Amino acid sequence: DMRYLTIWLTRPPDIMCSGCTNPDYDWHGNSIQNLVDFDAPAQVISLALLASGNRGCCFFCWPSSDDQACIALLRSLLSFPRGEVADAIVRFVFGNIENVFMGPIWWEGLADFAKKSLISLLYELADPFRPIPPDHLVDTGLRVVDWTITAWETNVRTLERVI
Repeated sequence: DMRYLTIWLTRPPDIMCSGCTNPDYDWHGNSIQNLVDFDAPAQVISLALLASGNRGCCFFCWPSSDDQACIALLRSLLSFPRGEVADAIVRFVFGNIENVFMGPIWWEGLADFAKKSLISLLYELADPFRPIPPDHLVDTGLRVVDWTITAWETNVRTLERVI
C-alpha cells in the first residue's frame, strides 16, 4: 500500500539524507494541505537521497492514504525541466529534512551566497514557531549541484503520465 517515485542519478549525490515531512506547499508555492486543520490527519512523505553503487538515487515514498498531498507535491517537482529537478530536490532537502549530510569538498566549493541561501532554508525548518513561507521551495535560480537524471520509476499512474 506504499507509493514511490525514484529518481536515478548518474553519480552519487553530494548531499545524502533521509527523513519524513508533512509537505504543506509545493515547488510553486501552492498549498497542498492545511497543517493547522486538526480535524484532518497530516499527510506525510519520506525522502532518501543516497548512493547506490556508482549511481545516486532520490527516493520518495508515502502511504496511499496520503496520495492527495504527496502526488500534488511530486507533480509540481516533475513540472520542472529535467535539468532543474536536482536543484529543486536540494531546496526540498534543506527546507524539510533535518538529517542532512554533505560532502565537505562540495560545501566548501559553494559560493558564499549559495551557502547563505541553503542555510536560510535550514533556519526556516529549525524554528518550530515560525511558519514556513509558501514560497520556500520556489526556484530562485540558485544552482548548486550538477547531478544528471538518468531515469524515473514510480508505481503511481498519474505520475507516469508526467514523467
